[in-house]
Amino acid sequence: MQIQQERAAASARRNSDRCSRLPSRHMVFLGPPGSGKGTQAPVIADELCLCHVSTGDLLRDEVTKGTPLGVQAKDIMDKGDLVPDEVMIGMIRGQMNRPDCTKGLILDGFPR
Repeated sequence: MQIQQERAAASARRNSDRCSRLPSRHMVFLGPPGSGKGTQAPVIADELCLCHVSTGDLLRDEVTKGTPLGVQAKDIMDKGDLVPDEVMIGMIRGQMNRPDCTKGLILDGFPR
């Protein structure tokens, strides 16, 4: 996740003038595993000055950091259950507030 954030921040700095002229937007990439969501999302995010938020990466990152939502998600996953949308939405909201996401974001892998 940190690599994605660093890449997005560097890209935003390089393209700040071009990005300032683009409209804000949010996009959701849906598709089965292996359909190319994770391949295409970073390319399009860079072109449109958006953040790429892979919910799988986000979930692993939150669990590793031990955030309150990450701890909640880990407890659920340890039981073999799927993390509910409410928990994922909380994590995504945190990403939306990042400074490099002012133009919007691409959600990759959510909703399921």
